[in-house]
Amino acid sequence: MSLSTDNNTVEWLSAEQAHDLFDQRAQDILGLSREEFIFSYLQGDFEGCEEDPGVRDLLALLPFATAT
Repeated sequence: MSLSTDNNTVEWLSAEQAHDLFDQRAQDILGLSREEFIFSYLQGDFEGCEEDPGVRDLLALLPFATAT
């Protein structure tokens, strides 16, 4: 499903697509799977790392990792 307005298109992702997107980014940035990132995040392993551009990008994408 997608939504188009003039020159912009928004594509809706399924939960599986969102998980795959996050997994690929986490692999590219930190070499971690989606599950490994979530586990480490919940353990507090990224506290104080918010200024790291890669961690910041993944934190912004976190809703994709937990989409249902």
